[in-house]
Amino acid sequence: MAEARDDPSYAVLAPASAPPNPTGARWAAIAIGFAVIAIAGAAGAKPANVGAPVDAGAADPAPEAPEVKIRVPRWPRHGCPGGARLVGKAPPEGFERTCVREFNGDVMRHGPARTWYDNGRKLVFGRYDRGQAHGTFYEFHDDGSPKATATWRRGLRHGTATTVYRDGELHRLERFRDGKQEGEAQLFHPNGKAAEQSNWQDGRLHGRWRAFHDNGLLARQGVHANGQQEGPWREWYPNGADKSRGHYREGKEHGDFELLRPDGSPDWRGHFEYGAKHGEFVSWHPTGKIESKVPWRHGKRHGTAQTFYESGELASETRYVDDLRDGDESIYLATGGKQSETAYQRGRREGRHRRWFEGGRLAVEAWHKADVLHGLYLSWDANAAFALGACYVQGKRTWATASEPEVRVRPCP
Repeated sequence: MAEARDDPSYAVLAPASAPPNPTGARWAAIAIGFAVIAIAGAAGAKPANVGAPVDAGAADPAPEAPEVKIRVPRWPRHGCPGGARLVGKAPPEGFERTCVREFNGDVMRHGPARTWYDNGRKLVFGRYDRGQAHGTFYEFHDDGSPKATATWRRGLRHGTATTVYRDGELHRLERFRDGKQEGEAQLFHPNGKAAEQSNWQDGRLHGRWRAFHDNGLLARQGVHANGQQEGPWREWYPNGADKSRGHYREGKEHGDFELLRPDGSPDWRGHFEYGAKHGEFVSWHPTGKIESKVPWRHGKRHGTAQTFYESGELASETRYVDDLRDGDESIYLATGGKQSETAYQRGRREGRHRRWFEGGRLAVEAWHKADVLHGLYLSWDANAAFALGACYVQGKRTWATASEPEVRVRPCP
């Protein structure tokens, strides 16, 4: 019996409107080989150096997806090479047929293999050699239109891999060598404009990397070196306005970073050292008022951190040592008065805690030890009348009373 055609010079895309042929006489297929190589040339793809500049503005237009020619190969009946047998069934009896053969006691796929969707449309057609994918594989959408094609060599992807949308517009164009991605890769939006351009070397991102909004304007741009982000990176909003700026070293944030809002006002700014926050980070409310100031040291909060209301009034003030609260933490009302004050040592509540009503009247006074209540707990109502007195020992209440004179005479550690 004749074997399934697996000629990589058979060219590329069949239109999405091509009608399915239930007899299997003519199957639309994406091919690879000469036609796809011509596509790459039409796209003008050139690998970018690691030192490529990334200061191009967001107005830098995205390239359009290259056009592709259409050829329709013929698919013969499913036959197997010598010594192999055909197993499985085609629709409507089944959804997979493949050739298998025994090698050294193991039964392996060997020869053409085909799978179908539940609706009977073709899914993947390809070929195996001693259990390994070898040759051109074709994948289809569930409406029968071409979806993807890639070549394999002894179980490893090798050559150009192409993916298209249902309407035949190019989606992805990638290249592989001995199973590792190599050279320029291109992704396109459904409208035909570029979505992403990247460069690969030995299976790792290497060189200039760019992403685009579907209106053709740059979304993000930077450089990779041996799979890691390196040097300056920038982002833009769909309208071309700056979104963020920062630097990377060995794949980690390193240097000054800032994030901007669409109107150009700052969202936050800060400094990194090899991926760790270091120095003061400042954030802003949309109104332009400062929202927070937080000091960092090697990735840990260290120093006095402050937050602010949109009015500009202080909202909180907390002291940190190696990312742990250490000292008094004060919380303020939007009106400006203090709401609470709590003492901390090495991240745990230790000492006096007080809370006030709006207007400044004391509401609660209590003591903590090792982060639990320990000692007297006193509370008052909004009219300054005594409400409750209690004694706690290591978080457990030992007594309670509503009599303020009794509190003064009863023992409590």
